[in-house]
Amino acid sequence: MNLNNKGFVRIFEASIAGIMLILLFGYLISSHNVAYTTNLNFYGYNALYSSDLEKEDFEMGNVNNIYSKLNIPNRIGYGIELYKNKTLYYSDVNKDGEVAYRTYVFENNGTVEIYAIKLVMWWK
Repeated sequence: MNLNNKGFVRIFEASIAGIMLILLFGYLISSHNVAYTTNLNFYGYNALYSSDLEKEDFEMGNVNNIYSKLNIPNRIGYGIELYKNKTLYYSDVNKDGEVAYRTYVFENNGTVEIYAIKLVMWWK
């Protein structure tokens, strides 16, 4: 039985080239649909959940402690809003952007206080 090896090699090469083209187009299409807001949300939630914020940080005179504990890259602009028992008491947000939000519950001698921080971020 005599097989034509050149024909099989050409079919194999064409199959590999077709697969490579499909992968290339898939990569190009998926890379253009990346939502940059997803990255901002990642940075925001990472900053909020990795910082050790305490009740004292939420007091009005200690707002700078929050800024020092949030580890956000320099290329991201951000502002914060602070809430105590669902009432806004501090805000320095002056732009629209992506929002990351975290709630903190502190209890002291039977008194429960709920603090929340809303982190609004944008690309600089």
